[in-house]
Amino acid sequence: MTDRIIVRVPNWIGDSVMAIPSIKAIKENIPESEIWICGIPWVIELFKNFPYIDGIIEIKKGMDFRILKENVKKIKSWNFSKGFLFTNSFYTALEFFLSNIPERIGYSRDFRGFLLTRRIKWKKEKKHHVFYYLDILKEIGFEVANPKIELYLENEERERGKENLLKRGAKEGRINIGINPGAYYGEAKRWKTSGYGILANLLKKKFDANIIIFGSKDETPIALEIKRFVGDSAIILTGETTLRELMAYISQLDLFITNDSGPMHIANAFRIPIVAIFGPTSPEATSPFH
Repeated sequence: MTDRIIVRVPNWIGDSVMAIPSIKAIKENIPESEIWICGIPWVIELFKNFPYIDGIIEIKKGMDFRILKENVKKIKSWNFSKGFLFTNSFYTALEFFLSNIPERIGYSRDFRGFLLTRRIKWKKEKKHHVFYYLDILKEIGFEVANPKIELYLENEERERGKENLLKRGAKEGRINIGINPGAYYGEAKRWKTSGYGILANLLKKKFDANIIIFGSKDETPIALEIKRFVGDSAIILTGETTLRELMAYISQLDLFITNDSGPMHIANAFRIPIVAIFGPTSPEATSPFH
């Protein structure tokens, strides 16, 4: 019987992107096994068309008993033989424990060591977060070489992204510059809005570029302030995209200017040139990997 392995991916888009080399490495080390991704809805969309996995399990985020029971029932029904935790929380380890997964592998953090069968000691070292996940595999004897971050879109998705930008007012033949002024943790990780506005306007004038502003619905006021610098030609997409649509739009860019954020790592996966602006977070740990 083929081993079925579950990988619990992080709840953050950027962290899940940085875990991609580890997911690929699991498949390369045990190619005869089925690899399944498990995660919350707004993250698992990343892994559609991902060639190194065999299935995706969507679970709910929450810490009440009802959600825990529902998640465990769903995971348990697939009879996984081994589980990798690329999360740090006690709660996600408890889910695997209650799902009766015989081998449970992850960092022994957040007082969850007793829930794991393979406890990996966390070493506080200055290194890129990609290696934070790869080190779990190294500790259990897996071979890891030449890590690469890659995401996969269907040609139809890319074409739809291109067409939709044109419908929103992008001029064909001009370079596309993406501006991503938001970040999940708010102002601490954000460059000032006026800085983005002045820079976007300079780039628009110098390169006759299409300026496309990304972000969540809550960041629409920031986008509108940037548009005030650029003019009516700026395209605002805040709060208007699914994750797959965001990926498709980013794939059409020639340059992406962003704070430290999930979309920054998506752009990096597509090898889009990036200007990343860091504040309190460490570029050494979470900068674009490539």
